[in-house]
Amino acid sequence: MKNAGLNKQKIDINDIWQQTCALYQQADIKTLCLNLQNNYQANVNLVLILSILQNQGYQFTQNQLNDLLQTVLAFSQQTTVLIRQARFNWQQYKNTAKPNDYLIVKKSLLATELHFEQQEQKLIIELLNKALASPLSYPPTLPPSSWYFAQQNIPTDKLNDLSFW
Repeated sequence: MKNAGLNKQKIDINDIWQQTCALYQQADIKTLCLNLQNNYQANVNLVLILSILQNQGYQFTQNQLNDLLQTVLAFSQQTTVLIRQARFNWQQYKNTAKPNDYLIVKKSLLATELHFEQQEQKLIIELLNKALASPLSYPPTLPPSSWYFAQQNIPTDKLNDLSFW
């Protein structure tokens, strides 16, 4: 198993972006991720990235994962979630705005949300790479996706549904 204290291999942001995009394009994975987001307030980037890393054998410490979660949630609440909410709010103007204006704003909001999702992924990978490079006084033992699902009170059968590998 790879672990954050002994394994010095950096996680490549471009590889992770490609993998998460490919996974999210699968209808069943997208539906599951949106279900987790809407019903458990799960962060889709964390769900996908931590699941990929867990599949690759990465483990981290409780402190590393707590720091990751705290930082990512703060970023998400201050940026991505606000843009997503603006996009959802804009839907109420579908019938009152000029069709072309409505579509332009909708596409702009969606593009902006996607840019924030990319920035969020970069933040996640930077934090995880920092954890990989940090010396530890004890070995990491927590599979990241399992830990995150437990933090979000997501039933373990949902983790099994993410068997995309």
